[in-house]
Amino acid sequence: MKKEFTPIAVSRDVTAENEFRTDVERKYRLSNEFFEYIDKFIKTEDRNVLKHENPYSYFVDNFTAKFEGNFPPQLSVRKQMELLEVDTAKIDFLSNEIASIKVEIDFNNGLPEDEPDFKIYTQSEDQNKMYKYLTSVADAVAKAEQFGITTYPANICGGFNGWLGFDFNTNKIVPNISRVLGNERNF
Repeated sequence: MKKEFTPIAVSRDVTAENEFRTDVERKYRLSNEFFEYIDKFIKTEDRNVLKHENPYSYFVDNFTAKFEGNFPPQLSVRKQMELLEVDTAKIDFLSNEIASIKVEIDFNNGLPEDEPDFKIYTQSEDQNKMYKYLTSVADAVAKAEQFGITTYPANICGGFNGWLGFDFNTNKIVPNISRVLGNERNF
């Protein structure tokens, strides 16, 4: 009977998480700027219409529908926009920027539709065992201070030949996740 493998979350991909947050904030800021500008010409009840439609097409379709009877039929939409002093370059730029950000958000409140899991997991039972062992060693070193035993993190980390490292944010010895996962680069 084989034991079922259960991955352990060993870290977070902070870089990817920060990029995701930045993309969400940027897309929401750009969409607010887009809606603020087009509200001079057309009103939008639900901003989530941009989920299913290109922002530029949305504006052109609604602009055409609103001002259909106000201009001669032979006048192009571009000319109608020019006469009403619509900054088409701004709308085009904002539309392209919004469309280029591949994160799906709720345009009404700026929250992401799905938030990815940014945790980094072990991929095998051997990695689980190694991570648990290194964590137990790091915990044992931390407990030594309760008994008045002074330890020097550099000596401990050196003694484990890079399998343990020192986290300056938490001021603790921690397992070297790159080595545990087997993706440490050798120079």
